[in-house]
Amino acid sequence: MEEKFEKLKNLMSTEGLTCNDVIGYCKAKQDEEKLIQERQAARRQKIAEFFPPNDVRSKALLYDYAFEGGKFASNHDAYPNCQGVVGWINPDPNAPEGERVYVVLPELNCLKYSTEDYCTGANDLYDGRANTKTLLENGREWWGNFPAAEYAYNYAKNGVKQGEAFLPARGQLRRIVENADGLREALKKIDGKFEGMLMSSSEDSRTCAWFVDFINGNVQSGNKRYHASFSCIIAY
Repeated sequence: MEEKFEKLKNLMSTEGLTCNDVIGYCKAKQDEEKLIQERQAARRQKIAEFFPPNDVRSKALLYDYAFEGGKFASNHDAYPNCQGVVGWINPDPNAPEGERVYVVLPELNCLKYSTEDYCTGANDLYDGRANTKTLLENGREWWGNFPAAEYAYNYAKNGVKQGEAFLPARGQLRRIVENADGLREALKKIDGKFEGMLMSSSEDSRTCAWFVDFINGNVQSGNKRYHASFSCIIAY
């Protein structure tokens, strides 16, 4: 503690700050944080009016942190085992479970979609879970490998169980990219990243898969056998 105070004194001396300056700044930050928490609480209460208590969307806000056990909070250290950040919330009141909230996991990886060229049938644009399953089944049946899908399936950290994470489909990834700025800032607090031309699980052709630019949401086709960036998600 003494070492921290010594550093603070040196900083105050260097910057010409007084004790009142420091106290005033700390109070302003506390007031700002309190205001943010009050606004978030009001938003949660308002959202809860639209969804029944057993619907995950009554608990989650965009850019919330997701935790083991289906908990959500605006602070990344609110509960143990922070899994990732809420990147999209489905506004459809009739959306089934597993398609209501997308949580982006913090790791940004770089692997190949496929080690060989062939049509796999993983061409759904809005069901990354089904695409990932199709790729894994093809990998077991054929001699090729699907490194990105295999990584997603084997992901098991912070309470995420093997088989729960998947490579998002093109449409799912585009929905998430619409919230890229806030998502990136939230992920930084848990040492996560979300950037680049991101690979989806949706196949375009024998040689190519679909990619989504995190900056503007533009979609383009890219070679399956090149190393590419991708993020895994889980869905509630």
